Amino acid sequence: MTLSQSARAGFTLIELIIAITIVAILALIVAPKFMGYLDSARITSTQASLKNIKTAIDGFRIQTGRYPTRLRDLIEKPKEEAVARSWQKGGYLEGSELPKDAWTEDFVYKRTPDGKNPYELYSYGPDGASAPKESWISVWKE
Repeated sequence: MTLSQSARAGFTLIELIIAITIVAILALIVAPKFMGYLDSARITSTQASLKNIKTAIDGFRIQTGRYPTRLRDLIEKPKEEAVARSWQKGGYLEGSELPKDAWTEDFVYKRTPDGKNPYELYSYGPDGASAPKESWISVWKE
């Protein structure tokens, strides 16, 4: 094999630049779509967690006759004797830690006895606590 034959066996600089440009263009097209799917999956996961916590809250209320004061009451027996007597052994959620939303933040739970719903349960979503209320992911919003 001569020098000219071995030089022809590789890629030229122009061919490499064209190939890299094509790959970059494809990445620019695919990446935003992928990120959109990732955001959608995180929202869906957070909604599923909210429904699971709502089910646990409803079970707590059925067994104890009142809503929990805080989410931790779903995994730790409350100290109030009247509630502790009817509290479900093992808790209402699996594990010893409260679930987190898809952005690894705590869910927000607030009792609202005079509100439209007996309590609020939501995640601030991808923008965190600084997000406007309209973008929060609530258990009551479909």
